[in-house]
Amino acid sequence: MTSHSADLSTEVGVDFDCSICGARGRAIVLADGIGSSTTIAGLDAEAVRAGALQEAQAHAKHQAKVTLRLVRCPRCKRRSTMPLVTFALGSTIRTLMIASLAAIGFVRGGWLGYAFAALFGLAAIGFAGQRMARLTRASSFVRRWELLEPALPTATARALPAPAPHVEHDGSPRLLR
Repeated sequence: MTSHSADLSTEVGVDFDCSICGARGRAIVLADGIGSSTTIAGLDAEAVRAGALQEAQAHAKHQAKVTLRLVRCPRCKRRSTMPLVTFALGSTIRTLMIASLAAIGFVRGGWLGYAFAALFGLAAIGFAGQRMARLTRASSFVRRWELLEPALPTATARALPAPAPHVEHDGSPRLLR
């Protein structure tokens, strides 16, 4: 059995739309991707390498999209609320899951339980710090913004009818012709 893995750091172009101010465009984001592929008995090793590279490119594109959702808009300088809430909620739930493993180890007691509590406690702190760093450093991975300016309305000229001559009205009734 032959396996191949690929680690890729590349710039990815991602389209964006700001839900707050309506800015549209494309951003070039630096993203990392990881991919792996396996074959039986070493058959077609080149296809295994290509498969691992393709998986790494797909992963990098996904990571670039996630990173771009966390970045402030280049025009209005505000973050979109829903991706930010989703990121914070997902990070909190995962951190609490790791911390609950630490609590279980602590409740179990004994040297093995306390060792697991310390291990998972440190893992929870490290994971929370890693997620916070990803949020605060997300804008450093955007290499270039390419804003599309909104289309300006085109003016069309048309002839207006000449205004009717203004006649002073003395208040007496007139018949229409």
